[in-house]
Amino acid sequence: MRLIPVNTYVRKLLSIYIYAEDIINLLKIPKIKSILIQQKLSVLDDVLSEYKIIPEKVPPFFQKVTKEFKRRIEELVEEQKERVEEFYPLTIINQSLSIMCSFFESFLLESLDIIFNNENRILIKLSQQKDIKLDKIIQLGTYDKLISSFKEKTLFYFSRESTKDKFKKYYKIIGFDISKFFDMSRYTEKVQTKFKGWDLKKLNAIFDERHKIVHDQQYSLASLDELYDRMQFFEKIILNMSLEITNKFNIPNELRIRTKRKSESE
Repeated sequence: MRLIPVNTYVRKLLSIYIYAEDIINLLKIPKIKSILIQQKLSVLDDVLSEYKIIPEKVPPFFQKVTKEFKRRIEELVEEQKERVEEFYPLTIINQSLSIMCSFFESFLLESLDIIFNNENRILIKLSQQKDIKLDKIIQLGTYDKLISSFKEKTLFYFSRESTKDKFKKYYKIIGFDISKFFDMSRYTEKVQTKFKGWDLKKLNAIFDERHKIVHDQQYSLASLDELYDRMQFFEKIILNMSLEITNKFNIPNELRIRTKRKSESE
């Protein structure tokens, strides 16, 4: 039986944060900073070298455009010298959030797949194609292939939903109390205070941040602290969901298996 992969995804989230933190700390070392600046400038120098000589026999308009491009490249060189300390950390932080969001989506999809494998009848509630034609049944041939077809389509539709609808159209219909996924009462008072008011609406806002990073080339986050908060939030939701799935369907999760093995070995 496949386990709810709580440990796997918590480790993935943590590894991305550590990666971001390590890279940003490395960027603070003067020698490394200098090497990166030189690498960036060498690329720009290569581009600029192509425009050092402007042919005399080209139309005036082309000469004007080429000179303007050369001037812009020279400005870009100076900008890179000034912005290197800001540009790299912000890029790393925001790209890391994008990866974390993808990991979280993968956890939702994999968890739903595991639920389907253990509780096929749930597909009746969720399937977008509740009626299936006789020729399709004959084509699929077996019960297992029929169920597999329903499951694949349901997971496909799930993957295309918004973050809010993934919970409201799927996990809620399955029978979960969504508020428990965001319940911080099992954690320390510090955690409860920190994430007070962080709910499905906040989760949706975080995915909006990811959208701005990926599609609008905007920096949604400005610090490692903001990235850390979002990593912790994802982590707590994953832990809560894993426990709720285990309690509802008696599907073991990695956390409980590991805890059990540890206690048996002591």
